[in-house]
Amino acid sequence: MRHSVPDLLLVTPRPQAVAPGLLAGLGGTEGAGPAPDGRSVMTPTQAGVRIHGLAPDAVAELVRRLVAEGVPVHELRREPQSLEDVFMDLTGGARVL
Repeated sequence: MRHSVPDLLLVTPRPQAVAPGLLAGLGGTEGAGPAPDGRSVMTPTQAGVRIHGLAPDAVAELVRRLVAEGVPVHELRREPQSLEDVFMDLTGGARVL
């Protein structure tokens, strides 16, 4: 069964240091290419980087990689999802209609 995984927000003063290669091989990211819904796996934000679809098991490995690469991590948190967000994610959104 498919599960909806909330986005992960990485707050860092150096978002450019978060290279797509840091996500390679992490479960749920489908590598560093586009997500199945067409979104990029990483999206820059004012605070840092939003990472889409990263499996919960892979978060600890991501933190280890960030620290090893010297990327300053000020905060790492799951973004809240509304019921509508979860429904659209699980059903494929408007593509189903």
